[in-house]
Amino acid sequence: MNKRTKKNLLILSTFSSILSSILFFKYVNNNSNLDETRLFLKQENDQIKEITNKENKSYYSLRDEYILFNQYQLNTGLCWDFASIKSLETALMLANKEMYDFSEASISVLNEHRVGDGGFFRTFDRLLNDRGISFESDFRFGDFYYFPNTGIYYDKLLDLYKDKYIANLANKVQTISFYRYDVTNNIKQIKEHVANHSSLFVGIDHWKAVKRKVNKQETFQITSGDMGAHAVSIIGWDDNYINDDNSKGAFIVLNSDGFYDNNDGVNYLPYNTSTIYLDLQGYKFIDQKLITSKSINSTVKNKYFNYYDTTLEKKHIDTKPLNQNIFNWNDNVEMHYELDDQIADFKRIQTSVFYDKVDVTDKFDIKNKNNKVILKAKNNLKPGSYTVKLDYKYNLKASNETKKDIDTRQIYVLDGAEALLSNSFWNESSVEDKTPHVVFHSSNSYTLNNKIPVILNNKKISEANYSFIPSYLNYTNNAEYRYKDKPISSFRSAEAFNLNLLEIDKQNVEKITANNQQYEIYKDYQIDVDKYVNDKKVNTNKYQVYQLNEDKKYVIAHLFYDLKGAVLENEINEIPFEINQSNFSKSYKRYLDEPVKKNAKFVKYQYLDQNGNYKDLPKENSKHYLSYDIIKELHTPYHMLNYIAYEQYDRSYNTPIIIKPVFLDEKGENLKVQVVDTKDKFIATTRLNPSDFELKITTENNNEIYVTPTKVTYQNKDEHLRTNHDHLTLEFNHNNQTYSHKLDIKKVEKMVYDDLNLNNTNLEFNNKYQHPSFIDNIDSSILKATYSDQKDIGEYEVKLEIINPDYVFKNNQNSMTYKWSILKSEIKDNINPSLNDNIINILNSNNNSNKITKDNKTNKIIIYSTTIPIAGVLILITASVLIKKKVYKK
Repeated sequence: MNKRTKKNLLILSTFSSILSSILFFKYVNNNSNLDETRLFLKQENDQIKEITNKENKSYYSLRDEYILFNQYQLNTGLCWDFASIKSLETALMLANKEMYDFSEASISVLNEHRVGDGGFFRTFDRLLNDRGISFESDFRFGDFYYFPNTGIYYDKLLDLYKDKYIANLANKVQTISFYRYDVTNNIKQIKEHVANHSSLFVGIDHWKAVKRKVNKQETFQITSGDMGAHAVSIIGWDDNYINDDNSKGAFIVLNSDGFYDNNDGVNYLPYNTSTIYLDLQGYKFIDQKLITSKSINSTVKNKYFNYYDTTLEKKHIDTKPLNQNIFNWNDNVEMHYELDDQIADFKRIQTSVFYDKVDVTDKFDIKNKNNKVILKAKNNLKPGSYTVKLDYKYNLKASNETKKDIDTRQIYVLDGAEALLSNSFWNESSVEDKTPHVVFHSSNSYTLNNKIPVILNNKKISEANYSFIPSYLNYTNNAEYRYKDKPISSFRSAEAFNLNLLEIDKQNVEKITANNQQYEIYKDYQIDVDKYVNDKKVNTNKYQVYQLNEDKKYVIAHLFYDLKGAVLENEINEIPFEINQSNFSKSYKRYLDEPVKKNAKFVKYQYLDQNGNYKDLPKENSKHYLSYDIIKELHTPYHMLNYIAYEQYDRSYNTPIIIKPVFLDEKGENLKVQVVDTKDKFIATTRLNPSDFELKITTENNNEIYVTPTKVTYQNKDEHLRTNHDHLTLEFNHNNQTYSHKLDIKKVEKMVYDDLNLNNTNLEFNNKYQHPSFIDNIDSSILKATYSDQKDIGEYEVKLEIINPDYVFKNNQNSMTYKWSILKSEIKDNINPSLNDNIINILNSNNNSNKITKDNKTNKIIIYSTTIPIAGVLILITASVLIKKKVYKK
């Protein structure tokens, strides 16, 4: 190619790039203006339809259309759980048009030895695949503070929560990743993903959040700083955001490390930031959208439409959110779940509703009509989180395949005073260091349900340290708390309020005379507190008040109840016990209320000791009680405390105690149970999903009910199938009682070991002892490698033997021999690796999707692409044709 040709090509190429850019940006700007105008026109009558072509807009936030709560992680290492969970929640939210509130704690406790510590998105995804995740209302933020890092109590607590985990969500989503060093070239793809699929986890390091004004708006921008590794969640973007270096464009992110403006947790992360140190990761919903939901009568409003657009005036605009499962406290709750009969024929569907683990289905009228489930509350529901389980069986029309599944969703009833953080705290440690012990009532008050908030009151000043940080949705509301129609607090601050209990305290003082001296004993008591929002009574909550003396030391135990369908009206989870109590101390013994269970008589309480054995609780005056003598034996040793308790040096979260009631003549119905659907074969090391089974239940009245088990239990308390197992135990719920059914297994096949990649066949001579590198990565619990290091040129062998009875090599072999060589460098360089028969890759021909290590679905897509405007492509093609005709001639 001559110089003139090169010059022509350069001119044409430059011209095409300029012209394509002009055409492209003109197209985007024109369409953005058009979309913005159309977007505002949709706001008639406070209604909002789903925004189209969001990725082409200069601004968009998921909060424009959806209610999306943020969390405050306090002193925990839960930022990675928070950012990862937001990706899962929003993937399901965008697919099902519902709100989801999953528990960060439920994932963190699965990370044994690192409970409350940091992690990565891939760790979250692995734990989600292995065990699942639970709702916040089933596993509250404060509960995991007391989880040990490992040990007997760790295992027992995890087993207690096991049936609250939703195990089938990982099969409904696929992970998506964007390369960290190519973010600016992938802005359009990132926008498309956030708008249509999910928020994105992003790891940042060496950062800080700086408050600054942009177009007269107060914002918080993430910029370079001295803070360590952290994770935030991308929920939108603003191309017109002016960064501190005068560049334009930033992602809108949720940050769990603080409150920020309106307690909304929002920061701006510049497109060109240098703080990103991990790939951007999220989820994409890949399952069939068989069930869509629609709310009836909901009056909930979203106040954050266009709120984060820095080119507009910052103000609250009431719109109707696209989340269909959120209601106000005075709404007549009604949900319609519509079944898509174009995709599948539904054989059956059974709907159940739970509130704090108790079946409350009888509080709803449920009708199945015209491929629609109509769920209507008989009366106004009290605020809280209601879990809806849709257990269904269907036949896919495309493949004629019969399947069954459980959709686990929630209905949220709000009272207008939901909190980002709600707690009381006590300076539990010595007077010198004053380390506070914080009692968390809930991270959002709609997850409190039947739990009774505990107030640790200072009797000297009669003022409870009670923090109430309203959520972003309620920031403009006026909340007030009253006792017997008299205000005991008022709230207009974003920080906290104090419950002034002075007058109530005076009514709960007992005077005792002993040894010619008079003693004042402060009694513990309960009060019913009315909650008013904007001068309307919205809810009444019972509060437990413990009056403590700041001059004394206490152990605060956390009670975990194993109720198994029983109902405890007065469930209190945090109880203080005075250390070195006086003769007149009322905190030495704490009496427990009795639970109630249908068709059963309560006999006694038992507690789990430090060795994992259940012992009877003592009884006095017909009431069971806990004492400091019992509690002190259950302190978690320092070396077994989780990250929060140990690394943060706040060691007051050290006393969990599991308590279970025992009932006499506990008679359930005489049910006939038949397994009508099960797996064809069972393979060792797999963990079974309850939805793998279907049970046909025949009641005493000859009613037939089809249910999916809630829990699968293996022999010998194993966590998965073993080749020596001959049965399973399937647990299921019926009428608020738990039943078990034994399922015999004829044979459990061995797992074909497929995690071994034998490569590095030919090593180069270096006059040092060496061996193939794969040996260093062998799982010694499964394989034994017999070999010796060599340094001379020659051919050698490694013998690999299966030592775990649950595994086998392909073709039912228990051992194999692998040959390897040390060669001269010139010989090694001439070997074609693709022709080497000694390179072995053992693959599992079964493609077993339930294998613990990983399933066989495509689990990760990495996007590196950079877009080129279509106009530019066309111009370049035309130019190349012209150049070819002109230049390439003989």
